Amino acid sequence: MRGQCERTAIQRCMTQTMCPDSHLNDAQAVWLRLGENPTLYSPKRKTVQDASLLTYNPSKMERCRVVLLICFLLETSPASAIWLFEDDTGLRDQINFIEKPFECPRDRGLVLPSTMICDGQPQCSDPFREDERNHACAPRDYLLQNLTLKARNTTKNSTFLKWSSGEAPETARNSSLKLGGYLLTVKSFDHLIERKLRPELINFTQTDLKPWTEYNITLRRFYIAVDEEEILPMKVGRAATVTIRTNPSEPAAPKDVRLVLSEKKNLLLEIKSPEFWNGPPSKYRIRWEPKDRRRGSPGYRDIDIASTWTPKQKWTTTNVTLEPGLQYKVFVSAQNSISTGISFWGPEYANEVTTIPLDPVDLVAESLTPTEVLISWRSAGHSEYFQVTVKDVNSAEDSFDHISSDSNGEEQFHARVIVDSEQLASSEQSLMVDDLLPSRNYTVELLACTSNECSGKRTAKVTTKPTVTPKPNITRVTSNLDSFVVSWTFPQDESGYYDGFQVHYCRQLLLCQETYTYVNLLNVSNLTPNSTYDVEVRVRIKHVDGRVELGPVATVQVKTWSRLPQEPGLDIRAPGASANSVLLSWVFINSSVTQLQFLCKQYRAKTAASEHLQNPSPEEKVSWTNCSSHAGCSAVVIGGGTPSFKTGFLSLKKLRPFTKYIISVRGCNKTRCGGETTLPAQTSVSAPSAPRELAVSKHERNGTIVVWEKPLEPAGNINGYTVARRCPNGERLTTVVSGDVLRTSLGGLPLGGANCTFWVTAFNENSEGHLLLGRAAEITFPNPVQYKK
Repeated sequence: MRGQCERTAIQRCMTQTMCPDSHLNDAQAVWLRLGENPTLYSPKRKTVQDASLLTYNPSKMERCRVVLLICFLLETSPASAIWLFEDDTGLRDQINFIEKPFECPRDRGLVLPSTMICDGQPQCSDPFREDERNHACAPRDYLLQNLTLKARNTTKNSTFLKWSSGEAPETARNSSLKLGGYLLTVKSFDHLIERKLRPELINFTQTDLKPWTEYNITLRRFYIAVDEEEILPMKVGRAATVTIRTNPSEPAAPKDVRLVLSEKKNLLLEIKSPEFWNGPPSKYRIRWEPKDRRRGSPGYRDIDIASTWTPKQKWTTTNVTLEPGLQYKVFVSAQNSISTGISFWGPEYANEVTTIPLDPVDLVAESLTPTEVLISWRSAGHSEYFQVTVKDVNSAEDSFDHISSDSNGEEQFHARVIVDSEQLASSEQSLMVDDLLPSRNYTVELLACTSNECSGKRTAKVTTKPTVTPKPNITRVTSNLDSFVVSWTFPQDESGYYDGFQVHYCRQLLLCQETYTYVNLLNVSNLTPNSTYDVEVRVRIKHVDGRVELGPVATVQVKTWSRLPQEPGLDIRAPGASANSVLLSWVFINSSVTQLQFLCKQYRAKTAASEHLQNPSPEEKVSWTNCSSHAGCSAVVIGGGTPSFKTGFLSLKKLRPFTKYIISVRGCNKTRCGGETTLPAQTSVSAPSAPRELAVSKHERNGTIVVWEKPLEPAGNINGYTVARRCPNGERLTTVVSGDVLRTSLGGLPLGGANCTFWVTAFNENSEGHLLLGRAAEITFPNPVQYKK
């Protein structure tokens, strides 16, 4: 096993020294021979004294072998001692001895402290007693010489060492082994200082110590022997030791301070402990200063370190309460403290942090015009700027910004409102947004921000005004005795700008009522019968500040029913179309009608004589007649009718042609009859009756004269007469005379018209230009026959 380890060490040295593999065996052989007697190698002559150890010409590869040997010694030497011999090229006397525990090779698990090495008292078992072997230790007489070490005047980074030696042994007086000096080892958990001191010193001030650190200080003599040709190997003497603790000092600055969580008022910080506390840890001080001294206040907080703290706890977590919305510079320093009450503050570690601003309050967005919205709000605390975003709800959450357009061509608005540092933290802010679309729903988003953090989002909804506010369109009005219903239409509006309707109705100017509705209909009851109400309907606009605005008005009059039927609507249908009848259409609105009555009077123009008549003629004595009980009247109801609407036709028959009538119609119910509606009517032109008093006489000049009187029923303004005659064995001949002529003379009749037959017929012309021929009056001369009507 040892040979394998040695060969491994030599291979490592060969690699480090760039020596060829051919010298590996030589180096190992040299080591095996020198293992018990290192003095065989002479560094002065750079040769191995036993030439049998070298099989090659030493002049060529000597340096490589020497380096191999030294490297191998470093790899495989005993645990407590390393020694080097250098030549005279400036490295003379640089001899190192490392104080470290020594494990006895033959005593499994027996580890000796370094101070027990070379103390003249073997601890490892016989026969080798490796802890006292003469290749490292001075002769035993030297080892028994006393050495005392004391430390005093210890400060935070130094201590004063003083030592004393016992009397040198007699054997040392004539020996070539002389005191070369002292090896000083100052060692703590993480700090090692090694020094070689001159032999004439008896005290020494050790500096470069760490505060509040426990050091084990070991002082050991070393001896050297020099002859004319070589420097013999160093020998070490016994060790003296003392343990000290340096005084505390200011701790180092914390290694790091990082922000774990930032809230509106609280910061969660993690502090990494200083690399060196230089005393018992006591507390951290967190000090802060606002970057803008005009805003916010400086302060500090001390964080006590728990008594259970251990060096393994690298991080300490704590929270600090700061004003929201400000940038701070945070300084963290550490403090240690000893039991006497003395404490030390270390330097500060600085970092910049930002607190989250408070959410803005009282966000209001109001539409001033169809394209402009005024946004106002109030700051709840500090911030550097406000971020305002306006989004169109109707266009799939696309934002609106003055500057650019998105890929869908939608406008966007996004703005920063910088906070004036001179403003109060709670001052009001406002922003005008324009170039918006009318009648659109928008969402306003508001954030209070610093350069690193933003508050929570505040939102407000606003609907831009329409370009024109329409008025309601009243489409239906119904009523009964004590209620009415009014309905209307209004352009569909998805924006929510309108807030229902206000309906105002009055029976008299000072007796008005008002109501609100969100549907396009109003039903009002408990009203006064037979009353007229003026109804006004307006769309209602409610602003964000509570103000109510009303749109343009739509008006209608509504009348509640009377207990009696209302006057009917009456209309002459196809006037002048019939000579013996009149057709009327009627309608009753908001009336309960069970019977229909009419009154038909022939129109007679007033004359001076008629005004003095005390008793009218029987023809003028007319009364109201139920249509259902009169042979000359027929009534038809269309659709059966309802209480609010009933309509139909009324036909009056057996009238005289070409005659003016005054016709009145009214409705009746179980209470009584209501008011009537009167209209004039006139029958059309018809064929006249036969002319009266037809006579024929012979004229003295062999002519025949035919005379007659107007028909008793002219049925119009007579347009003319036809006079026809036929004599024996002759044709029928006709003559037409004007309507205002009642005679004609016919000449050239045989025998003066004897035995001839004459016919006279009156005719009228209607509005279509048709001739309406009446009945003819007939006479035969000389035996005339008169035709009366």
